[in-house]
Amino acid sequence: MKKVTRLSILILSLSLMLTACVRKVGWVGMNYGGKMKASYQLYDGPQTSTVSLEEGEQINLKYDVVIEAGSLTFTLTNPDQDIIWQEEFESSDSGTFVFEAGQEGRYTLTTDGHKTQGSFDITWDSEE
Repeated sequence: MKKVTRLSILILSLSLMLTACVRKVGWVGMNYGGKMKASYQLYDGPQTSTVSLEEGEQINLKYDVVIEAGSLTFTLTNPDQDIIWQEEFESSDSGTFVFEAGQEGRYTLTTDGHKTQGSFDITWDSEE
């Protein structure tokens, strides 16, 4: 009986770990130098990029999203993890989000795929 219980716990633990995984199928992408870009057959889960900003620095975040299936969410948070901007895409779109850093520190941009197929291209540049 102990073996059955241990096996059940092992299977449950593995299944919980696997549900937290990011799935990327056919993923071709890059993430450096003020640019995040990827195309994929399946993207399910989050990916983050951080940038250090000074207080008062203005950021121009430009995005181009192609959605063939599923959805994609962008979330930008400040160093305190407060959400500055969040947008969910269920269809293709492009645009610009401009904001001023309210404090110095590391800002995080998260792309979160929800069983999506398509691509995204995000660039950001700063002005003081």
